Amino acid sequence: MLTEPLNKQADQHNHWESALANSIIGSSWVNVPKPWSEGKVCLVDAEPQLEFVQIDSTPQHAIFLLTDGVTRAEEHEPGSPPHLNGPLFPGDLLLYSPERHAGSHLTRWNQRTQFIAVLLEPSTVSQACNALELDYCEVEFTNHFPTRDPLLEHLVRTLGKEVEAGVTGSGYLYAGQLLQTIAVHLVSKYTAGEPTARVYQGGMPNFRLRRIEDYVRTHLAEEIGIEDLANEVGLSRWHFSRTFEQATGEAPSRYVQRLRMEQAIYLLQTTDLPITEVAYAVGYTSLSHFTKLFKHRFGTTPGTYQRCRSR
Repeated sequence: MLTEPLNKQADQHNHWESALANSIIGSSWVNVPKPWSEGKVCLVDAEPQLEFVQIDSTPQHAIFLLTDGVTRAEEHEPGSPPHLNGPLFPGDLLLYSPERHAGSHLTRWNQRTQFIAVLLEPSTVSQACNALELDYCEVEFTNHFPTRDPLLEHLVRTLGKEVEAGVTGSGYLYAGQLLQTIAVHLVSKYTAGEPTARVYQGGMPNFRLRRIEDYVRTHLAEEIGIEDLANEVGLSRWHFSRTFEQATGEAPSRYVQRLRMEQAIYLLQTTDLPITEVAYAVGYTSLSHFTKLFKHRFGTTPGTYQRCRSR
């Protein structure tokens, strides 16, 4: 059974706790504020809710992961047919777009269940779109009732462990990075059709930019020079540097460094590799240099970040 709320923000989620007051046995909430990715994480232990109860929600990207108990659940909007009507098993994920999550929902389930809820503010997912050079307003997010996604399940369960342990101090950095990773995953996998990349005025065309990204991600463990990138797209070094920076607003060397750091964060989150091996995997033979760059970008050392994750 879960404990009383760790960091209760009643004005922000009382629509849940008041609507489900007769069902919730215990819950733990944590809000991840700015400057970290904005979002909320909740662990809920709930008795069966046999009669429909109405929940009024705000427009957020919502993810629910069933962690314990097999139940049959039904949910619909007032006056509409059910969008959820069937059994749910541990590991099942429910994904709501802001449009679907907003407004009133009637919901019920027939067995005791435990789940983790992750609520992402649109601003956080918009940042993920920016990182992928997409326009948030043009991206259509899809709903899934339910779906299976081992990577997303792992990320959500890891967030749940952070909430159970009690998020304090540098733990917010780790929770924020997990929320960022989840947001990028949503943008990459749960959108309708192929998202349209931003069109830059001048500079390198998008097909060459995608080829550069593929090359860098494939060769992160190796030394990557401007000459290598220019050769990959058949341009002179001078012309490549000028058009790449014009298109992205980022020098090629800074771009490569950013992708190395993003992969380092991913490895620290999802593996138990020693920090030296993480450094080598993303192209740094000097641990001190890797640590310096990591701290400059994320405000903490790889060792501290890893210890927060493993608490």
